[in-house]
Amino acid sequence: RLDQGLKAVRGLTGQPGDDPELRRLLEQALGKEATTGDWLHLARHLGAPAAGRQGPGAADERQADLDAALRVCRGVVARFPLEPMGYVCAGEMAFHSQRRGLAIRMFERLQALDPARREPYDALAVLYYQRFRGRLSEEALQDARGEVGNLERLHLEARRRWPEQPLRPPLAASYLELGRGSYNAGRIDEAIGLYERSIASEPLPEAFEQLGLTYL
Repeated sequence: RLDQGLKAVRGLTGQPGDDPELRRLLEQALGKEATTGDWLHLARHLGAPAAGRQGPGAADERQADLDAALRVCRGVVARFPLEPMGYVCAGEMAFHSQRRGLAIRMFERLQALDPARREPYDALAVLYYQRFRGRLSEEALQDARGEVGNLERLHLEARRRWPEQPLRPPLAASYLELGRGSYNAGRIDEAIGLYERSIASEPLPEAFEQLGLTYL
């Protein structure tokens, strides 16, 4: 199949839209001696134009760029399962493609592969927080509490490894948002406890404001 792929790529030569650099990178990635670096260079080349897409049809073109880059990144994961950068690549491209579930899975696998690596902690702190906010918007408080539990464990492990480099967003923001959800559900005492927990974790101005409003 690699031979067939190389034949197809070489058939692009001189055709409308031919990108010599892309063709070179494809040939390298499809070669029998291809390395992880060859695949990652191809993924970066495919994903790079996405940020600059503007004008009519830009969203579709941007998604096509990201889809192609994501396929290559997942190919790295499949071919080189012990290569951490494959998971970083796949996780980042999935994130930019709005595929949060896939991004979470990639970064969780990277965390399991190399627990001392910082990237998955930073990425999962954002992804878990986004998923938590989604649960709140669905008014699924019980699920939202479970997401806060995931965030607490993640922050605890990161604090153990990097005590001077806290993850962002802070846990205080999650307690604040969960407090708002509890207040909207009529659970006033629970909301007050969460606002106080947020302040104890990090004194965000919004938490003081919400706590004060709750007592009105």
